[in-house]
Amino acid sequence: MTFCAISVDHAKCPHVPKYTMNTHRKTSYRGLAALVSLSVIGTSACKGDNNSSPASAPGVGEEKPPGEPKAAKPAATKEASKPAPLSDDAETIAVVSEAIGPVRLGMQRAQTDSLSLAVHPNYSGMTVPYNLYFDGDVVSGISLSLAQAKRPVTVLGREIPAGATLENVAEIVGGCGEPELAIGGTTRHCAEGIKVTVGSGSPDEVWIRIDSK
Repeated sequence: MTFCAISVDHAKCPHVPKYTMNTHRKTSYRGLAALVSLSVIGTSACKGDNNSSPASAPGVGEEKPPGEPKAAKPAATKEASKPAPLSDDAETIAVVSEAIGPVRLGMQRAQTDSLSLAVHPNYSGMTVPYNLYFDGDVVSGISLSLAQAKRPVTVLGREIPAGATLENVAEIVGGCGEPELAIGGTTRHCAEGIKVTVGSGSPDEVWIRIDSK
């Protein structure tokens, strides 16, 4: 029975005993086991001296110190955007099915705050030249006093002459039904949802009104 010699670098591992195993020498199993055990122990110790053991590798089995904490980003603050002011400097006040002058049905109340509306000279609860009606904070109705407009007015592209009566306006707008009499005044429903009204307290003051459908 023959065995090969175990090779150890004694220059790097001087503590490992030198053994010479002649391939022609017969060795007992017990002696061989002792020799292998010593060689393995010595070799492992040698590897530990050279810092090549996986346990000593940097980052293995060691807890890395936490890095520098990132600076917290300031919470984004969303500034409340103010609506652009309405411009009411047109030479003519145009009335269409969804708007009178700069005011449109469905606008938010805040959008109309920039309008310089005066209190009606005879009715403290109304403003001129536009009187606005709200459903919550949404514009649901707009009326225009022809007497307080102080500039030309067109309805669906047709000019309304100064001093026009309810019947004059109804004829110009067209598509109007019969006059509807009520305690508050008289109303005529005309084309494209436009209403022409006069109040019972001021029958000569004609109003043009539109409402949300």
